[in-house]
Amino acid sequence: MVARPEAGRIEWSCPSCGEAGVLTGFEGTEHDLSAYIPSKEMRLWGVDEESRDVLLAATKALPSLRALVARASPVAEVPGFLRIDATVGELDAMYTFVEQLRDGARNRWRIELMEELRGSLCDAMDRF
Repeated sequence: MVARPEAGRIEWSCPSCGEAGVLTGFEGTEHDLSAYIPSKEMRLWGVDEESRDVLLAATKALPSLRALVARASPVAEVPGFLRIDATVGELDAMYTFVEQLRDGARNRWRIELMEELRGSLCDAMDRF
């Protein structure tokens, strides 16, 4: 999904299926994440769709982190790669959250996923 925000509306289109539309009436609701649009220097962090889905599910009650994950956008040149532009502060907050998820993980797959996310967050913060 590619979103282009305008005052009071979001035009979107899906590069996979071609469906498109306009969202309105979301301002001031729990789905309005505009308060979390960063204004500082940005760093690139990349995740795959599986990681994004896990993080979206885990951040339902954390709007600032959910807004970060929701900014993920596909990169046409790298199938399966989602680009997230974020501030160092946002990446640091996500790193702390991922550590908490890792500490609470009970299966090997989840532990490995959280370890991969921690590594990619470190790389993004250090600009590697």
